[in-house]
Amino acid sequence: MSSYRINALTTWAAQQNGLSEADITLSSAVGDASFRRYFRLTLPNGATQVVMDALLRKRIPSLL
Repeated sequence: MSSYRINALTTWAAQQNGLSEADITLSSAVGDASFRRYFRLTLPNGATQVVMDALLRKRIPSLL
């Protein structure tokens, strides 16, 4: 995944949690063959969340 997409996901996750980008940690959660990528978001208080990133142009037409 490009650093642009990682940065965009980090910015979004920080905004959703009312934090600065420096306050969160984003790490790969799983790997699979799909176009979706999952990350574990770690917040300053130790709580974790799972976030997903997917490129819209790679959607499967039958699911639209």
